[in-house]
Amino acid sequence: AKNKKYTKEDFIAKKHGNEREPWVQKQMPFPTKKLKSKEEEHYNKFCDWMKPLFLQIPLTDAIKLPPYSKYMKDIVTNKRKIPNEEISTMLANYSFNGKVPKKLGDPGIPTIPCSIKNNYVRTALCDLGAGVSVMPFSLYKRLY
Repeated sequence: AKNKKYTKEDFIAKKHGNEREPWVQKQMPFPTKKLKSKEEEHYNKFCDWMKPLFLQIPLTDAIKLPPYSKYMKDIVTNKRKIPNEEISTMLANYSFNGKVPKKLGDPGIPTIPCSIKNNYVRTALCDLGAGVSVMPFSLYKRLY
């Protein structure tokens, strides 16, 4: 029965009788074991890269490195552990004297002087990214 060719009927489950479906070994469509080992290899390379590194840039900038941002996130959220679980000391230079800075007053309306054709406007409202442009009707009448 080694060279037997199976048909569709051979694979249909038999409800009656002692016959069973032939057993066929299929390969997995997405082999994850190789991908996992490659992922681990990349992670170990990342850890080797990080060991001798002395960061003089903010952590937020270090996290933005595209290939390594995922690993940094996994380490911070405790989804991954650093292979050589060594405790490293962080050097921090900061100063806080306990005083809260003074609040500044309202800066007012964001206006600038502007000229359109021969018309001069002293207090034209700056566009700070608003979706709608605002223009007084009197200025509109002067322009057209």
